[in-house]
Amino acid sequence: MLVSLLIVNLVARTTQGVTIRAFGGQVRQFGLIVEFGFLPRFFIDRTDIPTMDRRGQLYCYAAPLVSRLWLWSG
Repeated sequence: MLVSLLIVNLVARTTQGVTIRAFGGQVRQFGLIVEFGFLPRFFIDRTDIPTMDRRGQLYCYAAPLVSRLWLWSG
């Protein structure tokens, strides 16, 4: 179960990072953090999203949700 959570989180964050880069932003950090002392999660730097136009912001914020829906339907 932990491995599947890691895979879903990795795909969601990678998709969001690719979307940020596609709309001209930069992802300065990508890494792994531990939440609640035992749950590893991936993170990306999202500071460039508010500087984008409305369309870019919507796509960047929706990318993780769409990737999770795609994984679930698969």
